[in-house]
Amino acid sequence: MRSLALAVLINGYIGLFGDYWGEVWRPWSTRPTWSDLTPPSSHLVKEAPDLPPVYERVLDVVRQIPRGQVATYGQIAQIVGGCTPRMVGFCLASLGRYPDEERPDVPWQRVINAQGKISPRGEGLGALLQRELLEAEGVEFSEAGRVSFRRFGWLDPYEGEER
Repeated sequence: MRSLALAVLINGYIGLFGDYWGEVWRPWSTRPTWSDLTPPSSHLVKEAPDLPPVYERVLDVVRQIPRGQVATYGQIAQIVGGCTPRMVGFCLASLGRYPDEERPDVPWQRVINAQGKISPRGEGLGALLQRELLEAEGVEFSEAGRVSFRRFGWLDPYEGEER
Protein backbone atom coordinates (compact mmCIF):
# COMPACT_ATOMS: atom_id res chain seq x y z
CA MET A 1 0.00 0.00 0.00
CA ARG A 2 2.84 2.38 0.82
CA SER A 3 4.51 1.81 -2.55
CA LEU A 4 1.22 2.58 -4.32
CA ALA A 5 0.85 5.79 -2.33
CA LEU A 6 4.44 6.73 -3.17
CA ALA A 7 3.86 6.05 -6.87
CA VAL A 8 0.73 8.21 -6.83
CA LEU A 9 2.62 10.94 -5.00
CA ILE A 10 5.53 10.88 -7.47
CA ASN A 11 3.20 10.81 -10.47
CA GLY A 12 1.30 13.74 -8.98
CA TYR A 13 4.52 15.72 -8.66
CA ILE A 14 5.55 14.85 -12.19
CA GLY A 15 2.17 16.03 -13.41
CA LEU A 16 2.46 19.29 -11.48
CA PHE A 17 6.01 20.12 -12.40
CA GLY A 18 6.17 18.52 -15.82
CA ASP A 19 9.51 19.10 -17.55
CA TYR A 20 11.40 19.80 -14.33
CA TRP A 21 10.70 16.37 -12.84
CA GLY A 22 11.25 14.80 -16.22
CA GLU A 23 14.81 16.16 -16.05
CA VAL A 24 15.29 15.00 -12.46
CA TRP A 25 14.02 11.46 -13.06
CA ARG A 26 15.80 10.97 -16.40
CA PRO A 27 18.17 7.97 -16.39
CA TRP A 28 21.79 8.94 -15.71
CA SER A 29 22.99 7.81 -19.12
CA THR A 30 20.77 10.35 -20.89
CA ARG A 31 21.34 13.33 -18.61
CA PRO A 32 23.34 16.25 -20.00
CA THR A 33 26.90 16.66 -18.78
CA TRP A 34 28.57 19.94 -17.74
CA SER A 35 30.25 20.16 -21.12
CA ASP A 36 26.80 20.05 -22.78
CA LEU A 37 25.60 23.06 -20.81
CA THR A 38 26.35 26.58 -22.01
CA PRO A 39 24.98 29.70 -20.35
CA PRO A 40 22.72 31.90 -22.45
CA SER A 41 24.59 34.82 -24.00
CA SER A 42 22.55 37.27 -21.89
CA HIS A 43 24.38 35.98 -18.78
CA LEU A 44 27.87 36.54 -20.15
CA VAL A 45 29.70 39.62 -18.91
CA LYS A 46 30.55 41.79 -21.88
CA GLU A 47 33.57 43.97 -21.21
CA ALA A 48 35.13 46.65 -23.32
CA PRO A 49 38.45 45.39 -24.67
CA ASP A 50 40.38 48.22 -23.00
CA LEU A 51 39.20 47.34 -19.46
CA PRO A 52 41.43 45.20 -17.26
CA PRO A 53 40.08 41.87 -16.00
CA VAL A 54 37.52 41.97 -13.20
CA TYR A 55 40.06 41.07 -10.51
CA GLU A 56 42.35 43.93 -11.55
CA ARG A 57 39.39 46.34 -11.42
CA VAL A 58 38.46 45.03 -7.95
CA LEU A 59 42.01 45.56 -6.71
CA ASP A 60 42.10 49.06 -8.22
CA VAL A 61 38.93 50.03 -6.32
CA VAL A 62 40.11 48.49 -3.04
CA ARG A 63 43.36 50.48 -3.31
CA GLN A 64 41.26 53.67 -3.20
CA ILE A 65 39.75 52.95 0.24
CA PRO A 66 41.41 55.43 2.62
CA ARG A 67 43.24 54.37 5.75
CA GLY A 68 40.87 54.14 8.73
CA GLN A 69 37.78 53.52 6.58
CA VAL A 70 36.00 50.38 5.43
CA ALA A 71 33.80 49.31 2.53
CA THR A 72 31.62 46.26 1.95
CA TYR A 73 32.08 43.49 -0.59
CA GLY A 74 28.79 44.60 -2.15
CA GLN A 75 29.92 48.21 -2.51
CA ILE A 76 33.09 47.13 -4.28
CA ALA A 77 31.11 44.84 -6.59
CA GLN A 78 28.67 47.64 -7.41
CA ILE A 79 31.47 50.10 -8.18
CA VAL A 80 33.37 47.58 -10.31
CA GLY A 81 30.25 46.36 -12.13
CA GLY A 82 29.94 42.98 -13.77
CA CYS A 83 30.77 41.05 -10.60
CA THR A 84 29.21 39.94 -7.33
CA PRO A 85 30.21 40.48 -3.69
CA ARG A 86 31.34 36.86 -3.58
CA MET A 87 33.67 37.45 -6.54
CA VAL A 88 35.18 40.39 -4.64
CA GLY A 89 35.79 38.04 -1.69
CA PHE A 90 37.40 35.43 -3.94
CA CYS A 91 39.59 38.11 -5.49
CA LEU A 92 40.82 39.34 -2.10
CA ALA A 93 41.31 35.78 -0.86
CA SER A 94 43.49 35.06 -3.88
CA LEU A 95 46.02 37.62 -2.63
CA GLY A 96 47.13 35.07 -0.02
CA ARG A 97 48.46 32.82 -2.79
CA TYR A 98 51.18 35.28 -3.77
CA PRO A 99 54.63 35.04 -2.22
CA ASP A 100 55.20 38.01 0.10
CA GLU A 101 57.58 39.78 -2.27
CA GLU A 102 55.16 39.49 -5.23
CA ARG A 103 51.90 40.26 -3.39
CA PRO A 104 50.15 43.38 -4.78
CA ASP A 105 49.96 46.28 -2.33
CA VAL A 106 46.22 46.12 -1.64
CA PRO A 107 44.59 47.05 1.69
CA TRP A 108 42.38 43.92 1.71
CA GLN A 109 41.61 44.35 5.41
CA ARG A 110 39.43 47.40 4.66
CA VAL A 111 36.72 45.28 3.01
CA ILE A 112 34.14 43.79 5.41
CA ASN A 113 30.68 42.28 5.08
CA ALA A 114 27.41 44.22 4.88
CA GLN A 115 26.68 43.58 8.56
CA GLY A 116 29.76 45.59 9.48
CA LYS A 117 31.58 42.46 10.59
CA ILE A 118 34.71 40.68 9.49
CA SER A 119 33.82 37.58 7.49
CA PRO A 120 35.41 34.50 9.09
CA ARG A 121 37.74 32.50 6.89
CA GLY A 122 39.73 29.33 7.29
CA GLU A 123 40.78 28.68 10.86
CA GLY A 124 39.97 32.24 11.94
CA LEU A 125 43.55 33.51 11.91
CA GLY A 126 42.86 35.76 8.92
CA ALA A 127 39.91 37.35 10.72
CA LEU A 128 42.08 38.08 13.77
CA LEU A 129 44.77 39.61 11.56
CA GLN A 130 42.18 41.69 9.72
CA ARG A 131 40.78 43.05 12.98
CA GLU A 132 44.28 43.88 14.28
CA LEU A 133 45.15 45.70 11.04
CA LEU A 134 41.90 47.70 11.12
CA GLU A 135 42.33 48.61 14.79
CA ALA A 136 45.88 49.77 14.02
CA GLU A 137 44.35 52.14 11.44
CA GLY A 138 41.97 53.52 14.08
CA VAL A 139 38.82 51.59 13.14
CA GLU A 140 36.78 50.74 16.24
CA PHE A 141 34.61 47.68 16.80
CA SER A 142 31.50 47.40 18.97
CA GLU A 143 31.17 44.70 21.59
CA ALA A 144 29.29 42.67 18.97
CA GLY A 145 32.29 42.92 16.63
CA ARG A 146 30.69 45.43 14.24
CA VAL A 147 32.12 48.51 12.61
CA SER A 148 29.94 51.62 12.38
CA PHE A 149 29.51 52.56 8.72
CA ARG A 150 28.45 56.04 9.82
CA ARG A 151 31.84 56.63 11.46
CA PHE A 152 34.21 54.49 9.41
CA GLY A 153 32.41 53.78 6.14
CA TRP A 154 34.13 54.83 2.95
CA LEU A 155 30.78 55.14 1.22
CA ASP A 156 27.53 54.98 3.19
CA PRO A 157 25.91 51.66 2.12
CA TYR A 158 22.50 53.08 3.00
CA GLU A 159 22.97 56.35 1.16
CA GLY A 160 19.67 57.58 -0.24
CA GLU A 161 17.58 54.93 1.53
CA GLU A 162 15.11 55.43 4.36
CA ARG A 163 16.28 53.88 7.63
